[in-house]
Amino acid sequence: MIIFNHYIFMRQYFTYFLLIVGFHLFAQVDKSYHPGLLSKIEDFKGSKQGMKNIQPLLDALSPGDTLKLKPGFYYGPGHIKTSNVTIDGQGMATISGRHLRSVLYIEAPGVTIKNCHLIESGDSPDKIDCAIKITKSNDFEIINNKIEETLFGIDVFWSEGGLIKHNEITSIKHKPKGLKGDAIRFWYSKHNLAQENYWHDVRDMVVWYSSDNQFIGNIGNNNRYSIHFMYSHNNQISHNHFSNSSVGIFLMYSEQTIMNNNLIENSQGVTGMCLGMKETSSNQIIDNKFLYSARGIYIDVSPFVPWKTNT
Repeated sequence: MIIFNHYIFMRQYFTYFLLIVGFHLFAQVDKSYHPGLLSKIEDFKGSKQGMKNIQPLLDALSPGDTLKLKPGFYYGPGHIKTSNVTIDGQGMATISGRHLRSVLYIEAPGVTIKNCHLIESGDSPDKIDCAIKITKSNDFEIINNKIEETLFGIDVFWSEGGLIKHNEITSIKHKPKGLKGDAIRFWYSKHNLAQENYWHDVRDMVVWYSSDNQFIGNIGNNNRYSIHFMYSHNNQISHNHFSNSSVGIFLMYSEQTIMNNNLIENSQGVTGMCLGMKETSSNQIIDNKFLYSARGIYIDVSPFVPWKTNT
């Protein structure tokens, strides 16, 4: 009797174990279609007739308000000039820039944009037409948005203390890689966190004149430069996975970078490299994996300052 009860207990335990494992695997499979997103963003399938202008909705906001967009198509460009507001697409709202300029402009501090599908920016590289343009606006949050068919993804200009997390970003499909825009562009921006985003089929992701930022747990695939730093110091690059790009990470004139626990693989072509370093000093390159590429680390006049070292 004791042996029989033990057998029943073990069979029930094993059944529960299989259910738990199966549920976990189902959750993983369900999420695999969008590696950057936290929750699903629908491409709204209805008619574009009767598209709503998003600008009156933005103009009606007061500080502290949340705008929950109903399922449907909205058109911009839209300018957000009220501080501390949230725009929530709830996973079913598509906002189009109608190929004119950028789709949304953040021009106030404390703005959150989440759960939106952003498409169809203009096509001007000079104007940096993008999905979301953030200008001198601190403490922004860009969370769980799907960005596609926009020249650039997110442009951060002279803004600090922001969070860019769980976004999927790509560029205009029909353009050759060199004429696409960048997934995220930091320009004179500090103390920002880019975490667990997925950018693919873009030109680059660039960090210029921007220090003290963190890039953690992101995925980049089939780009030119997965991240390109210029004149940007004290940045942290950790636990990212970059693959099938020409260059994984390039540090140019950028010092005191901490780069650890990244996986960079399958850099493309005979000149493909995982890490490039040009005239840069005092960086820590620790516990990274560089695989299946023509060059693991390319070094050009680094360290640039003779009495400083790269480790």
